Amino acid sequence: MQRVVEVHDSASGGWGSGYLLSARVVLTAAHCVRSGEGARVEVRPVETDGSFESATVAWWRYDPDRSDGEDFSLIVLDASDSFGAGDAVVSFGEVVGRCEWRAVGFPRAQVRRRAGNRAETEAASGCVDPGTGQRFGVLDLQIESGAPKETVDGKPSWAGMSGAAVLAGNRVVAVISQQPGEFRGDRLRSLPIRRLLADPDARRVIFGDADAVADIEPVRLERHRLDLARDEIAHRVADFQLFG
Repeated sequence: MQRVVEVHDSASGGWGSGYLLSARVVLTAAHCVRSGEGARVEVRPVETDGSFESATVAWWRYDPDRSDGEDFSLIVLDASDSFGAGDAVVSFGEVVGRCEWRAVGFPRAQVRRRAGNRAETEAASGCVDPGTGQRFGVLDLQIESGAPKETVDGKPSWAGMSGAAVLAGNRVVAVISQQPGEFRGDRLRSLPIRRLLADPDARRVIFGDADAVADIEPVRLERHRLDLARDEIAHRVADFQLFG
């Protein structure tokens, strides 16, 4: 949860979710920050007193005319590691077989009017099969953790979840871009992270080098479980060292 953030673009009225890929670089959907590259925006982590940190849209790719069009953005925080995420870049993956996914964001369905219209987090999860959306290069996420009604105040209930990173195991595999209108709120559309990492300008923002080679591991159900088992072992070893 330390990497999950809320993104606001006051100039365009855009808002959504985001995820820290490193100490200062935030992944989100481009339509959440419609002001585009160079725009000044604000970012707020989950665990905060309500204050925002200033940031700049450093890279932005958006094609609103296609449901499978580009919808990625990278935001750079002004302050270095102000959210305590650490300098290391997260691990990336590509879904090559059916696997479980999870994402945490700030959907409209979780907006609390009695809390000054602030959105609460929603941890969504389910299964993804790369066979769906294969022709156009998208990942349609089946939601099994519970779906809200289709709309809230006439707007998609999942609005605000856009920009959330999709994780399979401990690897970022996609970013949520929209709620497909053809389904009853139990599906979210996401764009594979490999599409973003194919852009040298995006790699320059993330790694500091446009020629950097991103390590993208194939993810399937077996690999997903291996990652989770590895994380569990690491936690148990840490607990043993602490209390042993």
